[in-house]
Amino acid sequence: MEENQNTQNSAPAPEAGAPQQPTAARTSEQIKDDLLKNASELEDCTEWWKRDAILQNRQALYAELDALSKAKKPTAPKPDTKPEPDSEEPQDQQASPTGQGYELEIDETITGTNREEAAEYAADLGLLGRDAGLSQDVTQSLFDLVADLELTDTSGTNGCNPDETMTVLSNRYGADAAKQLVADCQSAVKKLGPAIRDYLDMPLDAMGARLGNAPSVIIALAHLHRGDLSLTPAQAQAEVKKLRQSKGYTAGDRAIVDRVRVLSRIAARGQTNELKGPNQFVPSAKTQGRKQIESKLAELRRSPAYFDKSRPEHREVVAQVQALYSQLSEGQ
Repeated sequence: MEENQNTQNSAPAPEAGAPQQPTAARTSEQIKDDLLKNASELEDCTEWWKRDAILQNRQALYAELDALSKAKKPTAPKPDTKPEPDSEEPQDQQASPTGQGYELEIDETITGTNREEAAEYAADLGLLGRDAGLSQDVTQSLFDLVADLELTDTSGTNGCNPDETMTVLSNRYGADAAKQLVADCQSAVKKLGPAIRDYLDMPLDAMGARLGNAPSVIIALAHLHRGDLSLTPAQAQAEVKKLRQSKGYTAGDRAIVDRVRVLSRIAARGQTNELKGPNQFVPSAKTQGRKQIESKLAELRRSPAYFDKSRPEHREVVAQVQALYSQLSEGQ
């Protein structure tokens, strides 16, 4: 993802939630400025009943930006245009990778349309990760992290505007940490190769949304570059214990808290795999306690509020899930 600098003054900020009306006087830079303000409103908004109005305003702004972009496109065909094949598929969409890749697991609590979408991305990443030289475990960890971040994201950003993404990351981690996240993400993409770079830069819709602009993807690839996703469950658990003793974690540093969350998932997966062994045994009190936590985790992740960001209890459910993952990692 590349950072863009707005050089023109933005229009006066509209009232939160008030839809924007397209006007000929507004420039794309002014619309993008309003989108940045809208993203800040979403990030700061804690009243669920206000989010619908803010999201409605967001859709209107994207529609205005899309209409302005289409109006600027030349109507004459470009020279050396290749003949269109006999296909009804849009030609500006890049084909998904094909072939035999890793078979990635999808959490059973992801259901409905979320599961269908996750299955498509799992197939793509399974192939791309294998071809890029990642192990299956690392590829699985990358997929799990992106899915978890995406499903629990409350910012409302959709990957259309890099500036908006930077605002979301800056609000979460601070400006300097956000820039470092982007730099580490770009370093990861450079090492992974052109296939993944092109996949991340592929337009997903008419508004130009790209996976490479999604905060969840940027954060996950930054963790990949930093080596977090290559840790074994035991190594992840050791790092979690060290981080929990740090001053930053005690002070609530968002980057450290989120890293503990990432590593706790890796450590907890190791414990879950141990429980899947074929040998029968009499469970200890510690094991029984772990099973109770896992059962509660599964129950919370099946809750519609875990995936539906518009529900007022969404944040509370997500916080409970994170706390239970932490309990699993502490009990190893």
